[in-house]
Amino acid sequence: NCQPAAFKDGLPPSVANRLATSELWPADNHVHPPLGQETFPCSDRDVDGFFLAVQTGAWATGLPPAPHGDNERCTASGQARAAIALWAGAAASPDGARTLRDVTDGGAIDGATLITFPEWNDPPMWGVEYAVGDAEAALAMLELPAGDVRTALERVWNHWTNPQTTTSMLLDEFGIAQPAAQAAPASADCP
Repeated sequence: NCQPAAFKDGLPPSVANRLATSELWPADNHVHPPLGQETFPCSDRDVDGFFLAVQTGAWATGLPPAPHGDNERCTASGQARAAIALWAGAAASPDGARTLRDVTDGGAIDGATLITFPEWNDPPMWGVEYAVGDAEAALAMLELPAGDVRTALERVWNHWTNPQTTTSMLLDEFGIAQPAAQAAPASADCP
C-alpha cells in the first residue's frame, strides 16, 4: 500500500521473533549499495549512483555510510565532514548538483533543518541525517572548480574530517558566504 513499514513487520511472527536487527544490519562502517529502488517519489528518475556516491563520501570522511540496527541514523549537523560527504557524492555523480538540490528541497519539508525524506516511501540508505545547511554548503562548493576543492581538502584532510571542524570553517576556507540555513551544530551525535 506504499506506506513505510519496519522490516520485521513484513515477516511472519515466528521468523521476526528469531531475528535481531543489530545482527542483520550491524554498524559495520561498510558502504551498502542501493538495491536499484532509489527514485524520487512519483518519478522514475534513477538516483542510485548519487546515493551510493554520498554513502562513499560518508565512509571516506568517517561518517557511517549506511543505517544500522532498526534503521538507526546519526546526525552530523554543522560538521565539515557532512558537507564534504554531500559535495563528494554530488561531484562524483552525473547531474549531481541538480540531484542534491532536489534532495535538499524534497527531503526537508516545511522549514525542517534536517533532510529526513518525510514524503519518501523508500528513503536512501544513508547512515546520516544531513542538515539542510550542510547541503547548501556542498552546493556552494560545487560552484568551485572540483580540482581546487580536492587540493584544499587533501592538504589537511584530518582537519576537515575531524568532527570538531565546523561547516562554517570549511566555507571560510573557500571564501563562501554562509548559507541562510547554516547554523552552529544543532545536533551532532555521529561517532
